[in-house]
Amino acid sequence: MNKWNEVTKFHGHECPGLAIGYRLALDALKILKVDKSVDEELLAIIETDACGADAIQVLTGCTFGKGNFFFKDLGKHALTLISRDKNQGVRLGLKYGVLTGKNRNDKIDNIFSLSTEKLFTIKYYDSINDKPDKAVINESYQCINCKEAVMKTRTKNKTGNTLCITCSEN
Repeated sequence: MNKWNEVTKFHGHECPGLAIGYRLALDALKILKVDKSVDEELLAIIETDACGADAIQVLTGCTFGKGNFFFKDLGKHALTLISRDKNQGVRLGLKYGVLTGKNRNDKIDNIFSLSTEKLFTIKYYDSINDKPDKAVINESYQCINCKEAVMKTRTKNKTGNTLCITCSEN
């Protein structure tokens, strides 16, 4: 299965947003000269929760579950990809006005045909001093009210009782 088909299968359909994420991921990997993350070798910071986020997870190997995929809600089709091993990173952001085409297929074709430089703004990071720590596995506690397991770091203590955030707010 080629990479575009893999991304489309994961997301559910083809669309310009998915194509943007596809290009963000592949172009960032190429610029950094790194392969898909097996564990936490890479960190991905996305700036929108639109369709492209799915492509970025599939192609970079960065996921919420592994703790190396971060969402910073800035409303931009942008990806910062960081290599822990190289201590380098790159940020790619979609340029304004490049999404041309009469329909979704024309837009997808346009996204695939443009060079990295024409499609994205590019910012290089030669040294990354402020990168998130590797994921930590926290102990689970039981919420005294709903009886569900909750991560220790997400509990509230009210009158000596351990509560999840939801129950503590009710």
